[in-house]
Amino acid sequence: MKTIRWVALICLLLLWILCSSSPICSYSSPAERKIEQSNRVPVDKELYLFILNPQMQMPVGAVDLTTLHQISYRYESRLFNLLPIKEKNLAGKLWGVSVRLGKSILIDLPVARWLAVVQHEVFGHGARVREFRGKASYTLYHPWSSKRAFTSFRLQDITISDLIQFTGGGIESNQVMAWEMERRMYGDYPLHCYDWLSFAINKYVVNNYIYHTPDPRLYPQVFNEEYKEGGDIAHFLGEMNYKYHGRYGIFPEEVDPLVADNYRKIKREAIWNLLDPALWLGIYYYGRYILTGKERFTLPMLPLWGMRLMGGTRYNLTPIGGERYLDIYIKKGGHHFNFYLRRGSFEGMSWYGWGCGADRLWRYDNSHLGLRFDWWNQLETGGGGNLEGELHHYITPDVGITLQGGYKTQGYLMGKAADSGFYTFFGALVRF
Repeated sequence: MKTIRWVALICLLLLWILCSSSPICSYSSPAERKIEQSNRVPVDKELYLFILNPQMQMPVGAVDLTTLHQISYRYESRLFNLLPIKEKNLAGKLWGVSVRLGKSILIDLPVARWLAVVQHEVFGHGARVREFRGKASYTLYHPWSSKRAFTSFRLQDITISDLIQFTGGGIESNQVMAWEMERRMYGDYPLHCYDWLSFAINKYVVNNYIYHTPDPRLYPQVFNEEYKEGGDIAHFLGEMNYKYHGRYGIFPEEVDPLVADNYRKIKREAIWNLLDPALWLGIYYYGRYILTGKERFTLPMLPLWGMRLMGGTRYNLTPIGGERYLDIYIKKGGHHFNFYLRRGSFEGMSWYGWGCGADRLWRYDNSHLGLRFDWWNQLETGGGGNLEGELHHYITPDVGITLQGGYKTQGYLMGKAADSGFYTFFGALVRF
């Protein structure tokens, strides 16, 4: 029955998307259109955000790598548009599609995947090593290499929960990057097709890792080899088994039945991540770019009570088990809001939490303030929360500064340090 309810909910969300893409349902009031047009960035200028943090945490990589990608494809697109491609007839259209498809295979996909790998290793595994005061080194190959990147590390005096956070940190960081980009989708101007491509790649990382890990019940020897080679999912399952049962349960010829059961559990749960409409829209929009050459697309939203809404899903691996998230995004004029519910379970134990955020909640002159709040009730730490603020101030129309900071209590929150305490990020806003 629970599965039926979840499927029904996702069907409703997909129905929202179909309805909102209709001219009849996508009505917005003249006042809202006026606000959107006044906030829209000029075609010849783009806004770029850079943030700094000594620990180089996951949100830093999510923002800065996205900015690096945006700047690179901006000038790459300009060079590409210099090619004499005229699609006024069938032959011209076929030639344009062929060139864009070749460029996607040779340049766009490898570069977007490579940036996801950097986020995974440097700002994922590496961020957790820095958090636990260890040392890390990275083996990263060029974007066109088929070799497997990895992180080497040295950690001392850490708990099994800390080790699990390191193991899952790579996948977690890709989810942080995807969520950062998904929240941007509800901005005031269309996103570039390469942003949609990068979002889809980072979003799919957790499923890719799980589905490419051999089933320990069917292929125990191959699963053991994956474990020896440092596979994130194999290590996650072994470490979770050690945490709750005192043994890794991974042997050369066989695997503990609990490890096999938990593998199949997270494999089923990860389907939830694939139900996010934005993932499929991202793939669809990039496909449209290849077929038509159109580069920018706006995410459709469901009009309701003078607002526009959109739903999303996420799945993440935590030091206490897998977590599923249900996101709701709301846009009203120039204000953006998001809410989420989270629920995790592992071997009969469960926990839950929720959160909300608002961009441009308060505006004054050349400044605007956003707030975010998270709350949870977890197995090991009980109740906890996080309060975060983000201030943007423009010194000139094209240059500004940003300050992000907050306080978090003990407990797990995706992309944040496990311990309690204050945290800050500084950054710059540049439009050119």
